[in-house]
Amino acid sequence: MRFRSIDSLRDFEYHDSMWRLADHSSATVSFEVKALNLLQHAPQNPESCDMEIETARVSFTGFRLAAYEPDMAWTTDASGNSCPTEPIKTYTGDEAIALFLREAKYEIWVYALAQADSGEWVLSGCGEEPYFEVRFSFGQVTIEWDAFRCPAWYVLRSRGIKA
Repeated sequence: MRFRSIDSLRDFEYHDSMWRLADHSSATVSFEVKALNLLQHAPQNPESCDMEIETARVSFTGFRLAAYEPDMAWTTDASGNSCPTEPIKTYTGDEAIALFLREAKYEIWVYALAQADSGEWVLSGCGEEPYFEVRFSFGQVTIEWDAFRCPAWYVLRSRGIKA
């Protein structure tokens, strides 16, 4: 691969990226990712705006899945507070891994990837499940790609171009 980023997840914008499982072993989980955007300030970005990467490979070494949480129906109480209509179900261990891998084998449309106060990373998205969140940690992340496709969709939109 022509470009490489190591341990710099904050150099990318994940909203609307599409992730598909590329490889899974006990030590590494890799994804083929489309519509991943590299931020303007990142050292690998030669352009003056955020750029969409054609196809990236995102590899987490030492990947540890802490929890998988599917969405559920919510309601609004008389005070205007949102609350779930049933208890929130959080899966851990082998069950969480199996549920996440099921999603990743097809494709995950990522809404966000951010680091929580706990230090774990939280990925929210949809796939087979209409919405879910996973919490995970890892030892190292490597993002590799060969080419840029175009300016990021939100850059094009701000220029009045429909992406």
